[in-house]
Amino acid sequence: MIDLAALDERIRQIVREEARPRSVSQRPVSAVLGRDREAYLRLARRGAWPSSSVRRLVTSRTADVAAYLDAQIDQRAARELPAPVTPIDAALRRVGARRIA
Repeated sequence: MIDLAALDERIRQIVREEARPRSVSQRPVSAVLGRDREAYLRLARRGAWPSSSVRRLVTSRTADVAAYLDAQIDQRAARELPAPVTPIDAALRRVGARRIA
């Protein structure tokens, strides 16, 4: 049995990916990848992905930027969640103390 909703979503995803431009700069980065301009420039200067610049225009391959962003999302998901805070621990933090086990 074919799930038509899942098939339709997969087709839409493929079309969105194919409609992306091959390269992206700081000008259309928010429309293409949903990132703000300053974050794109900061990460490109830091060398997060291969990029080139002509005067003030920093250009990168869209696939490289998307791969970096996907890897960052995966790393955030893999981090351990902090232990839940009990009401006693919260009260101790408010007064600047901590529980000693």
